[in-house]
Amino acid sequence: MIMQDKDRKAGRAPPSPTPQSKSPDPTKEDGYAIGYGKPPTQTQFRKGRSGNPKGRPKGAKNKGRTLPTNELHKLILEEAYREIQANDSTQNKQVTMPIVKAAVRSLAINAAKGQARSQKLLFDMISKTELQMKTAYEDNLKLFVEYPIMYRTCEEESKLYGLPMPEGLPHPDDLRFNHETGEFSSFGPVSKEAREKCEKLSDRLDAFEISLQELYAMKKDPDNADILGMIDKDIEAEEKIVSQLKDALKGWRKRK
Repeated sequence: MIMQDKDRKAGRAPPSPTPQSKSPDPTKEDGYAIGYGKPPTQTQFRKGRSGNPKGRPKGAKNKGRTLPTNELHKLILEEAYREIQANDSTQNKQVTMPIVKAAVRSLAINAAKGQARSQKLLFDMISKTELQMKTAYEDNLKLFVEYPIMYRTCEEESKLYGLPMPEGLPHPDDLRFNHETGEFSSFGPVSKEAREKCEKLSDRLDAFEISLQELYAMKKDPDNADILGMIDKDIEAEEKIVSQLKDALKGWRKRK
C-alpha cells in the first residue's frame, strides 16, 4: 500500500498484478469433456482396429452352464435314506432307521421338549407337507376323472385319420384310484406286445371258465354217477389253471 501511494504521488501507474497460471481441468481434454461413456482419447479403441485382436475363443458362444447331474441327485437321496443306528429314547435302545427319519425324529423330540425354534420348524414342515399332499390328491383325482374324456378324444382322432393309438396309453378301464392315498395306477398292459399277450391269456381264461361250468353241470347230473371221479379230477386240474391265469392277468380281462 505504501509503494502504491508513492507511485500515485509520483504520477506513475501502479504495477499490474502478476497473472497466475490456471491448473488444467481433469474432466476436459482439448475441449473434449471426459466422463461417463466418454473415456480419455488415449484409452479409446483406435478406429479400424478390433478391441479383441485374438477373436472369440472357439466354442465360447455355445458353451452352456454346468448343471447338477442325475448322479449327484441320486447320491444325495441315497445318503439321505441310508440306514444308521440311532438312539430311540422311547424304547431306550438303538434302532435302525434312515438318516432322514432320524433327523425328523430328533426335530420332533426337541419340539416336544419345548424348544421354540424346533417347534416352528416342525410346524412349518407339517403345514407344507399337508398342503403338498392335498394339492397332489386333488390334481390326481382331477386327472383320473378327466382321463376317460381325453382317451376317447384321442381314440376318435386316431380313427378319423387312420392312425394307431399312441403306445403306452392305458385304457380308462385299466386305471384304479386309491381314495386313501390319492394315487392312481394302471394294472393293465401298456405296450402293444403286452396287450396281445394278455388278450390271449384272457381268451384262454374265458375258455377254461366255460369248461368248468360244463364240468360243474356234469357233476350234478345223476347219469354221470359212474364217472364222478374223472369229473372231479378234471375240475381240480382246470380250477388250478384258472387260478394261474387270473394271477398272471392280475384282474385284467379282455374287453368284449
